[in-house]
Amino acid sequence: MKTYDLLICEDKKVVLLGLKKLTEGFDLPIGQIYLAENGLQALELFREHPVDLVMTDIQMPGCDGLKMLGQMQQQGRKFQAVIISGYDDFAYAKTAIQLGIENYLLKPVDPDELKTSLIRCIEALDKQDSQQQILSGILLDQIQDVWGGTLSEETVQELLTTPDSFFQASPVGFLAFYLGDGSETRLAAKRRSISAFLSQHFERQVIFPAADRLLGAVVNLSDRKQAHFEAFQPVLESFLQSVCRETGEILYGAMAPAAGTVFQLREAILQTEGALFRRFGVGKQQLAFAWEDLPADAAQTDLQRCCSALSSALRMPDIASVERECHTLFRQLSHDPRLLALLPTCLRSVRSFADQSLDEPMDELLPVQISDGVTSLDQLEAAVRDSLMPLCRRRLKGQQVPQDAVAQAIAYMEKNYQKPLTLTILANVVSLNYTYFSSIFKKRTGVSVIIYLQNLRLNKAKELLITTDDKVGEIAHKTGFSDERYFGKLFKQCEGMTPSEYRQKLSRFTDTGEA
Repeated sequence: MKTYDLLICEDKKVVLLGLKKLTEGFDLPIGQIYLAENGLQALELFREHPVDLVMTDIQMPGCDGLKMLGQMQQQGRKFQAVIISGYDDFAYAKTAIQLGIENYLLKPVDPDELKTSLIRCIEALDKQDSQQQILSGILLDQIQDVWGGTLSEETVQELLTTPDSFFQASPVGFLAFYLGDGSETRLAAKRRSISAFLSQHFERQVIFPAADRLLGAVVNLSDRKQAHFEAFQPVLESFLQSVCRETGEILYGAMAPAAGTVFQLREAILQTEGALFRRFGVGKQQLAFAWEDLPADAAQTDLQRCCSALSSALRMPDIASVERECHTLFRQLSHDPRLLALLPTCLRSVRSFADQSLDEPMDELLPVQISDGVTSLDQLEAAVRDSLMPLCRRRLKGQQVPQDAVAQAIAYMEKNYQKPLTLTILANVVSLNYTYFSSIFKKRTGVSVIIYLQNLRLNKAKELLITTDDKVGEIAHKTGFSDERYFGKLFKQCEGMTPSEYRQKLSRFTDTGEA
């Protein structure tokens, strides 16, 4: 259970200790309790420790309670406060309300009122945590929907802890930066430059690595900044050109129109990624790209038709056909480079086809991965073609597997079922990778290798129960079960009776001729 640390500030030590003892007697999730005898000491403790709750008097030497709370709020920390004062003065209460503090108690403190105030504070903190988790979760979902396969666990955790202050304004913008080549030291320097650049123009931003050389950035936009963001491409271009001049290395960037809310961020990410891919259709003179209106529907339809033809070629499969359809796709892109913005979506459709229709993993077709080290449209075509080849080889190998591989495995099991067989042993018998062997066996028989072997052994055991007088334990070992109790449990689970009951029932049927 989560606990909340409390800071109590009171200049009268007897009262201070009394409040501490009173609070400790409440059945509340309060952890560490810090004590301060004046406002300055309380501010120092607040800076040094993760304080969640503050309980303070107003009139204190050095720094009064209201001024102290105002300075604490300026630090941007999330906390709740209870004011305990001996002064029933409306001016004090009014100032507390202006600070957003609703828990104002008069001395002498009523224990029930104090407990109720602390409960309200804790509930408010829980609500803030819950809201932050919900909004952070939405932010992560929008990003993962596009780049989920390439986000590191560290990045996921960072996104999940995005401070709630980031969501104070509804509009959000998205930018992507392709870092290009260079040593890790140089790549780190580029990341720092990007961070400094974004901090200069946007008060709040979340920067994260989408892949090894791709950096994503969600920027928070106020209504005043949204119009500024729509005209931001020249500013972005100027920054990228300055990095290029200073380092001698290329740094690309892209952006899309602002999203109205974090719920619409996914579309902005997809558009930004598409805009970034337009760099393959231009020279190095342009470094910043923004999403723009795409060409007529007919051109988009032709591009989609090329993607469908590429998927069909993968189904066959025929390496020459795959290479031909891949070339046709990129020839279409070369006719109108603006279509490059649709390439990531096209590649995802091919990957989805392979995953769902061919039952083949295609993680290697992620656009952010194939763009690494690629600087031209021809190189991009080669990268896409090369990423498709492993799938073609796997499918060709599948077609070349001897048709009797499963039959060979079954024959081996029939002859050696009493031995300690495993999936790995059986895969070696037919000279196949055990994962691939398991897959084709289930497709051919409808059950897994282990279930098939188990059923085979049970059928052999039933034969011995009817045709021999061997004890149940002996039959279990003769049919490959090393544990008699497991054999009995499994037999009853499959037949609805114990091996002995099965033997008696079948013997009675044989002796009396009952049907």
